[in-house]
Amino acid sequence: VYPLAASTVAITTKSDGTDDTYWLTYWCSFSLLFLAMDYLENFVGHIKGFYSICMVATIYLFLPMFQGADIVFRRVLVPLSGQYE
Repeated sequence: VYPLAASTVAITTKSDGTDDTYWLTYWCSFSLLFLAMDYLENFVGHIKGFYSICMVATIYLFLPMFQGADIVFRRVLVPLSGQYE
């Protein structure tokens, strides 16, 4: 719920765009996590702690103090897409 609310606030406020960029990188990184979780769930979903790890990864992505979404975006998604910064 928090990422959705923060994204809505970021889009509706008039600012320099840094908060918009942050939440766009979050949603891109979260979609990668969701796809990986959906795939891995078939194989390791029965292992205790799998969903706890997924929850911790989600929290890592959206808490601004960790900048997890930016790290995943720049180190994983940008190279996967063949883009260069």
